[in-house]
Amino acid sequence: MSLGSELVDVLSAGSSLLDTNPPNPGSELKTVLLARLSRHYTILGQHDRTTEFKSETIEKVQLETAQGALDVVERVQQILQVDEPTDDEARSVDKEPHTSPGDAPAIGTRDLAHLRTLLSMIFRWGIDPLLIELAASWSTKPPSRATPKIIDLTNTPDVYKQLSFMTSRLMGLLFPGGLQGSMPQTLITSTLLVRHTAHLLKPCIALGWLPRSLASDAMLTLHDLRPLVSRFLGILPPSQTITALGAILSSSPSPIPHIRKACSSLLSRQLLRPQGVRGLCAAVFGEQEGAEDAPLEKFDHVTRVLTAVPAGMKPEEYFNIILPRIVALVSNDSPPTYRRAACLTISRMLASDTEFPFPHQIFASSIALPILHDPLVYLTSDIPDIIAKRIPPSPDAHTSFSEVSSTPGMAISTLLLLLLNTDPSPTFISNVLSPVIPTLYSLLYHLDQTKLSDPVLKESIKGLLTTWGRVIDRKEGLDIMNNILRGDRIGWQVDVTGEVKRVDWQVPFGLPILPSDRPEKLSLLTPEDLRRQEETEEIDMDLFDLYPNPTHLVQYFKSLDRPDITSELFVELLEVYQKTKGIKNIDPLRVMLYLQLIIQMQSQLAGNASSNILSKPEHILLFVKHALEPSDVGQPEGQSREPQGSMHGLSLKDLRIVPEEDDDSLQDSDSDDETPEHGGLDYEMIETAVNLLLATLEAHQSSQTIIRLTREARMVMTARLASTSTVWPSSQRTVEEDDPQEIYQKSLKLLQDPILPVRAHGLLLLRQLVSSRSPSSDSQTIDRALAPAILSIFMQSVQDEDSYIFLNAVQGLSAMVDFFGKDVLRSLVGTYAQKLDGISGSTLTPQDVDTRSRVGEALGQVIRRCGEALGIYGKDIYYIFISVQN
Repeated sequence: MSLGSELVDVLSAGSSLLDTNPPNPGSELKTVLLARLSRHYTILGQHDRTTEFKSETIEKVQLETAQGALDVVERVQQILQVDEPTDDEARSVDKEPHTSPGDAPAIGTRDLAHLRTLLSMIFRWGIDPLLIELAASWSTKPPSRATPKIIDLTNTPDVYKQLSFMTSRLMGLLFPGGLQGSMPQTLITSTLLVRHTAHLLKPCIALGWLPRSLASDAMLTLHDLRPLVSRFLGILPPSQTITALGAILSSSPSPIPHIRKACSSLLSRQLLRPQGVRGLCAAVFGEQEGAEDAPLEKFDHVTRVLTAVPAGMKPEEYFNIILPRIVALVSNDSPPTYRRAACLTISRMLASDTEFPFPHQIFASSIALPILHDPLVYLTSDIPDIIAKRIPPSPDAHTSFSEVSSTPGMAISTLLLLLLNTDPSPTFISNVLSPVIPTLYSLLYHLDQTKLSDPVLKESIKGLLTTWGRVIDRKEGLDIMNNILRGDRIGWQVDVTGEVKRVDWQVPFGLPILPSDRPEKLSLLTPEDLRRQEETEEIDMDLFDLYPNPTHLVQYFKSLDRPDITSELFVELLEVYQKTKGIKNIDPLRVMLYLQLIIQMQSQLAGNASSNILSKPEHILLFVKHALEPSDVGQPEGQSREPQGSMHGLSLKDLRIVPEEDDDSLQDSDSDDETPEHGGLDYEMIETAVNLLLATLEAHQSSQTIIRLTREARMVMTARLASTSTVWPSSQRTVEEDDPQEIYQKSLKLLQDPILPVRAHGLLLLRQLVSSRSPSSDSQTIDRALAPAILSIFMQSVQDEDSYIFLNAVQGLSAMVDFFGKDVLRSLVGTYAQKLDGISGSTLTPQDVDTRSRVGEALGQVIRRCGEALGIYGKDIYYIFISVQN
């Protein structure tokens, strides 16, 4: 008989088992099945055994039908693979099986449909009922009422024997040549692989992993099935095998313990395959990569599976394999559901809490964080070697180099996606971002200085830095910001493609950068720049290339809106700056950095916004107390220090620099004396402390008496500084009574008196000093270098509540414009116009209004006296009119 005619007979015998003609009305299913079996035997020329089943149950007849279907499928598979060219494993893996090649006969579409139905019949009426009865006998629990009715065989060994025989024959369909043979590429093979993976795996696992406690001489464990199952799972893609194993684990009724245990073990192996993690996501969320969302239960299921360490495997070994692949899914190229599942899993591992405790957080963090941080921490040129050492090049068990972040840009994108796809958790944000915040800030500063930088990358870094700063704990935030201040500068480079690379910084921070080291900076200073610096008396800090840049860093602090951190940091900077003044051989650029940071924080963070550094008065008062404490420096030996912490606190008497004596002329002193009268006291820092104290008291609800006393203290400190910083030419040391030097020193002395009329007289003398002389007169004039000190005294006096004091100050300010010219006018204009533009005018305090009103009165006097000559100050007062109109 030829293969073609034999195939026709076998297919006809199979079709007889699926007779589609409707049975006679009233016919029982058992009668119909027996009739079909009779025709089946006749076509195949076999003995008709239907008479033996007339007394059997319907389940027994169905089992005989399933075995007949298996005979047909088995013979068709043998015919279709005749003359099929042999092939190695590589050609058969992951290929869609096709119909018979070579000289094997072809079959029609209807016959293909019949074969698929026969395969379904084998499992539905044969494999599944047999396995259910065996499971019931193996289980220690009584069968559930929901358990379907099963075959009533004589005993369990017979059921086991029939199930073993049918299962072995089914595996023979896939591996006719044994474990090392090739898999036939036929329709039957493809149907088994695509439609019946779980149906075939379940009996194989039940028989191949049968424990000794359930095995016996009549029911031996089929160990030969294990390698076949392993090869079968290795041929299929991970998504399909994970789906099949998951279906077995979730089947109803629940599988018996040894099946569940074996499935879990096999599932873990599938996760360890190169595409195992992606396969799990595909099995749970489906292959539709365009899906945007999924039920939360699915995300929780993926997280539980990935965080469970397989039995018998060390946690560090498991996470070293699985975590790089999880991180690899945190990419814009991954489907949204895959990406979110990976982010939630990483979050669960790195931010364990009481609700979801994770016992292996240490191992997971030690592996995941370097993957996320290394491209930012190390030089870009060293990253390939670092990743190669961390991820061994094993194609069967580990992630390839291309699956992990290898550039700073990729690392930043991964960090940003992690935060966007996880629930907000301060612990998680701290663990992931805190170690690289100084690096991220350094890169942001570099990009801000680079005109052609990637705006998307820049905004991503800003988002990370802002998110971290808003949620971080105060203590940790303060520590990280101190790391930024004290850390070394990092080198960055942007290539022609826009890719950012970390490189060596050529000039390490801490080494003096002299002007000769930065000729390109000096060469960029135009005559206009030099003129502007001379007029404003300000130094361009960019000339020294300080890092961190004070203005840029304080702007970042301001964007965080964290006064609890910035106020404490401000106090720390003040204390550090105070200590550096007593250290010899300290880097002057470091001192300059601290000073500029203090100035910028006072300028940008001392307003009425919520980021005000004065919003935490306890921090400021702590510094004030420390700065005003008496010091042993310069104290005569044997003289005891006065007790601290008196009941009335600090008084104006404590700030006096001259004894209470008659208002005689000040004794002459050598202008070359370098040792100040105040010994080791730092009046500059004390003045800063008193200024901060007054600003704090004004910013918070305080007693008006305390505020008034603090203003007086600040006035005394200003006068004290002015008196100790005055340098007069030796030719002016011996002059007549109205010598401007004598008047100036006398006025400063009176301004420090606690009696109000005495202070008012000192202010009057100072006003007359700048009112009675002009720079062009032949008489002796006051030195222009004293203008800032006198201006500061008048500006503080206009804030006084006593009308005599502030009116004299107003007249003094207007007189200073006549005497010193546009420099004073420009300062008055700046004070008056400050905060008058935009919405800032709505935040003015009553004290601000009073100060500006009195400064405005001084400007009014200047304008009236100038008359038509006001034009020479046109550009200096133009801003006033613009601000008022707005």
